[in-house]
Amino acid sequence: MEVKNGWDMMSAGKRVAEALTYGYARENGVEVRVARIFNTYGPRMSPSDGRLVSNFIMAAIRGEPLEVYGDGQQTRSLMYVFDLVDGLIKLMNSENHVEVHEGPVNLGSEDEQPVIEWARLIIDIVNNLKSHHPHHHSKASAEPSKSSVIVHKDPLPDDPPRRRPDSSKAKLFLDWTPKWSAKAGLEDTAKFFFDLVHSAGK
Repeated sequence: MEVKNGWDMMSAGKRVAEALTYGYARENGVEVRVARIFNTYGPRMSPSDGRLVSNFIMAAIRGEPLEVYGDGQQTRSLMYVFDLVDGLIKLMNSENHVEVHEGPVNLGSEDEQPVIEWARLIIDIVNNLKSHHPHHHSKASAEPSKSSVIVHKDPLPDDPPRRRPDSSKAKLFLDWTPKWSAKAGLEDTAKFFFDLVHSAGK
């Protein structure tokens, strides 16, 4: 594996961890399960963790521009945390599937959308929240009630054009697929951030 940046290093570290886990299982005769978790979001995630969902929601709450790299047509898939928990429980309780016990299982949504469409959806969701809280005020922005706009930044080096997991193994052997729609999950998450910012007076 060629390592070019921090994301590559993280992926390499995960592969090493998987290899060590399976090695330990073979050496000691124990069962293990390995999940590869993709782009999960939801309430109680950190507003400052630097990921797409938290960055976009916080910017929209503050009335600040949402920064999209390049033309925004690179695609990402997002999974709500409740769906992840459901998948992990099914994986832990799975039985009699060599394919699950002896290899990693991808847990992720296959609902793939361009980044710019995620940005537009989040702006709409946050604007709807603001319309129901007309007295919302944020010290972090002079104009928190205004609608955010999307601004385009220079493309990031080595930014993959697609990030979409193949969750077919989870569907086949765990009878698992994400059930939460992106809109419902993002509404829950935006409300959590909105209430957090509002209560803190930020």
